Amino acid sequence: MDDEQRTAQLRECFGFFERNGLMSLDDLPTALRAMNLNPSERQLVEFRKELDSGNGAIDFVKFKAFMLPQLEEDPDTKDMLLNAFKIFDKNGLGFIQTAELKHVMTGLGERYSDAEFDELVRAVDRDGFIQYDEFADRLLMTYQQLGDELLTT
Repeated sequence: MDDEQRTAQLRECFGFFERNGLMSLDDLPTALRAMNLNPSERQLVEFRKELDSGNGAIDFVKFKAFMLPQLEEDPDTKDMLLNAFKIFDKNGLGFIQTAELKHVMTGLGERYSDAEFDELVRAVDRDGFIQYDEFADRLLMTYQQLGDELLTT
């Protein structure tokens, strides 16, 4: 996607939340998810601190400057996830223990809450094990797709 297309996409997203030329930072999580990003709660707090100049809102110029680096495409994202999951696949069978993954995802690095983790794995947990290829696809699924799936289950 070229810069012009990316800017048009960002302008459209901003427009859904814009009031009097500004977007409330309360709408930032929804805007990020609308752009196929799924930040952790910790990241959202950091983003808000970074962007808030005291009025709790941002204009399009600031939104675009913030979003462009967030949207840089990384074609190796799934491969990176799979390689990370393979570390926990002691038998090389394509599965990891749900409890072990939960410990890592709720206790290390960019932490998910227990509720966030449980929601992510609900559809892929098979008797305490997760096929990590399927889980990687789920992590990379757009927020809209995931929301639609959750509404139908």
